[in-house]
Amino acid sequence: MTDTSAPTRLSRRRLLTEGAVAGGVALAAASCAMNDPDPMSPKDRAVEVARVDQVPADDPHSRNWKYGYAMRIELDGQLMANPQRPTPSQPYLTVQAIHDGNRIGFRIEWEDPDESNSTSHVNWFRDGVAVLLAPGAGDEALRTMGSKDTPATILQWKADWQRQVNGDMQWIPQAFPNTAVDYYPPLYQTKPKDVTPKSYEEAKASQWLPGMAVGNPNAATARTSSIEKLTAHSFGTLASCPTQNCSGRGTYADGRWVATLSKPLTATDPDELSLSPGSAYTCAFAMWTGSQGDSGSKKSPSKTAHTLVLAS
Repeated sequence: MTDTSAPTRLSRRRLLTEGAVAGGVALAAASCAMNDPDPMSPKDRAVEVARVDQVPADDPHSRNWKYGYAMRIELDGQLMANPQRPTPSQPYLTVQAIHDGNRIGFRIEWEDPDESNSTSHVNWFRDGVAVLLAPGAGDEALRTMGSKDTPATILQWKADWQRQVNGDMQWIPQAFPNTAVDYYPPLYQTKPKDVTPKSYEEAKASQWLPGMAVGNPNAATARTSSIEKLTAHSFGTLASCPTQNCSGRGTYADGRWVATLSKPLTATDPDELSLSPGSAYTCAFAMWTGSQGDSGSKKSPSKTAHTLVLAS
């Protein structure tokens, strides 16, 4: 198995060529306003990760993000796995990346006319965005969720998780507001209007909610983060990491999402990628549009893998 902690070391000449030295990143950041991506960025341009004093993981509007070069990432359709998405729901994402020597963070912004942040109904789907990290330097073969011998690390932000973190738990009354219930067995001692998924947990009756009983992250009754850290060895192998030390936040206003996603540079879980300043890696991106029924592999992925270059 490939050693996922081994970075691609860059020579000084290559660093200068890709504009990844700290001074070059700072100049690029100074000449580029936050939210004003270069529309002429080629698909193979490196994603430059500027070094800052602190990654503001939970604040998409912190001034520290201005040091990250705003890059336009073109999106594509997805025809390799079912359910397919022939065309992207939006043409591009705007991505900024920074690190502070301990954590790496991404700030991603995109247009979406509909805020989709609940999955409590079977026909409701959530908005979301993800970053894929893998070894190499823009390795296109790893864009499809890594490979058998080279795992990928994924950070995924989910709009419904953000809603729960914000204190708004969605449950049956939100999906079916006119439902009348006499009682919820085995919660006969709890008034129906007061029943929540947490009520089953407190009554030690979670077997009645199978997702909760088996520990499915999507069935959690309380959340501290809207980001999930996962690993994968190609299609169909995505798995949640034991250590969820990722963080971030998403906000919606005026038809636009802005989300931040962050993780430590040093890996803490099996198959997780470790990152080192002054090195290059592979990265890719994906977006889900809930109003168009996106879920799972039905998404809008980036057209290509990109080289991720961390400033020294």
